[in-house]
Amino acid sequence: MACRQNKKSALCFLLVLLLVFANRFAFSQTSREAKVNDLYHCLLEYHVECPKTVLAIAIYETGWLECKNCTYQYNNFFGFRANHDYLRFKSIYDCLEYFKIWQETYYMPWKLKHPKGTYYEYLAHVKYAHANMGNYLKTIKSIERLISKDVKDMNATLISDPGAFQEMEMDSLRYGK
Repeated sequence: MACRQNKKSALCFLLVLLLVFANRFAFSQTSREAKVNDLYHCLLEYHVECPKTVLAIAIYETGWLECKNCTYQYNNFFGFRANHDYLRFKSIYDCLEYFKIWQETYYMPWKLKHPKGTYYEYLAHVKYAHANMGNYLKTIKSIERLISKDVKDMNATLISDPGAFQEMEMDSLRYGK
């Protein structure tokens, strides 16, 4: 009788363990579209300036939020670096706070001086996107157009035009991101 009880306990333990690992695996396999949608809503929640452009940049810089060197390991959704290493954040919220402070420190003063200026013009001004970067701005604008409809409808857009998603991935690979 004790042997059967031990087997049942062991079986229950293994079942619980399997469920825990299956749940973690399922979380890590969240679709790209869901990750992008979640990040977009976080950008809105943090009142980030030009959220669709910023989202497009994050998509480009992290390979659709799947960069294993920054996004997953370090919660770095924008590819921030210091001394050639990716910055590490404890959570996505810490990363968003850092980004928000970065925008307030650098972008907002420029925006006050150039009220009609675009985020793209700002990127060119600070030489983040300069002529030597080839099609960087063009690629960012393409990604932004892809997501410019309501981000909630992104799945429908990608299902109706799966080539658009693949084209954006190819651009990211082509330009070394």
